[in-house]
Amino acid sequence: MKTVASAILADVEPGFQPGGRNVESMNARAKHERFCQPGDFSGRQDAALYGRPGGPPPHFQTGSKPPANRRGAFTLLEMVAVLAIIAILASLLLPRLIKRIDEATRTQEIANLAAIQEALKLEVIRNSTVPDENGWWHAAARWSTLVPSKVNVNSRGHPRIYYRETSPNPPKEAFAGYLYTQTTNGTTQPASLRAIVVSPQGGFNAPNLAGGALSPSDFHDLWNTPDGAKPSISIWSSWTGTGEEFLMQRVDYAPLFHHVLLINRDAGYTWFTINGSSGIRLDHLTNNAGWDAYFVEGTVVGLCDTSGNLMTRHILTRDISFVFEAGLWRSQMMGVFTGVTQADEFAEEAAGFMDAQWNNEAFKGADQAGVLTTMYSFMYIYTLWANQRPSFPMRGATANQVPEYLMLKNIGENNARLDEFSKGLVQ
Repeated sequence: MKTVASAILADVEPGFQPGGRNVESMNARAKHERFCQPGDFSGRQDAALYGRPGGPPPHFQTGSKPPANRRGAFTLLEMVAVLAIIAILASLLLPRLIKRIDEATRTQEIANLAAIQEALKLEVIRNSTVPDENGWWHAAARWSTLVPSKVNVNSRGHPRIYYRETSPNPPKEAFAGYLYTQTTNGTTQPASLRAIVVSPQGGFNAPNLAGGALSPSDFHDLWNTPDGAKPSISIWSSWTGTGEEFLMQRVDYAPLFHHVLLINRDAGYTWFTINGSSGIRLDHLTNNAGWDAYFVEGTVVGLCDTSGNLMTRHILTRDISFVFEAGLWRSQMMGVFTGVTQADEFAEEAAGFMDAQWNNEAFKGADQAGVLTTMYSFMYIYTLWANQRPSFPMRGATANQVPEYLMLKNIGENNARLDEFSKGLVQ
């Protein structure tokens, strides 16, 4: 008689394990049926044979096939195909990823160089010193968030290089670490006081890693290197990097120096101080001569009276001039020293002039208000001219070619406009 178990075994491939049971379990079931009638199994026997009470699972019915078994691993061919696809995707995406990383690194380095530039300027303003190639990275670290080891080496591991001009004014100091240290004497007008911080992002054979002074021609060419271009100077000819990998930051220290002119027009002498120093004597000199020097931004100029007592302080943020006249410091020049004429006396004269009777036969109908307006224009033009420099530079031209000079001459010389307007004006 054909049993249920024998029918199932006939439809199962050798070694197949339907329902999670092995071939030995099914053989045991068939053996047990020789002694028992179908349907006469107890729940305990079903559990032992099938792992569940109530008989075999539905797919154990006669004539049914078990579900296909899921494989647990890839074949070698499938693995090779997957790896090939991954390699193709990587070859497409990796260059873009590297380019984005390079762009992000370049952007960050540009920001770091700008921070270094600001830190170097703060060194000049806060400490009244200009750093050289030996001390620039200490100065940059002092006034930025970068530690010294991150200042002289960029994020790509390449050294940053500090170049400066040859023969700067003020001259290079003998003390290593500083190009210039301010004293109470100040300095003459700064010149050739520029520096360049170079930061290569790649390549090899970068020259002169210690930096220092470059020849005037090399420094000029390096300073004018366009963004994204390789430097054309000879010392960088062996460098293997690209223009995109060449970054630099220009630093000009000269604009941080301001011109100070102090003149004493009183008889005797007066005093001033620099950054709280002891009093510096300022004598009365002819020809508007006085104290003429350049000091760094943030310098405190103290103006004192004839006894050396402090009267006022001025923090340098621009070029300034002060005149000591009639016992007071003024921030503008009032005219040559006479010891008599003062602003209040001029005001009285102007008031009397305005109140005088008008002459209706004056030249071209001029009146007092027109004359004062012409005088004001004359003094305004003079002020614009005088504020350029005490020496009134001609900018390479003769006096007759300077626009301010021509306007002043047209108004103020003998028999010019001011004389014409005031001639016969007041009866």
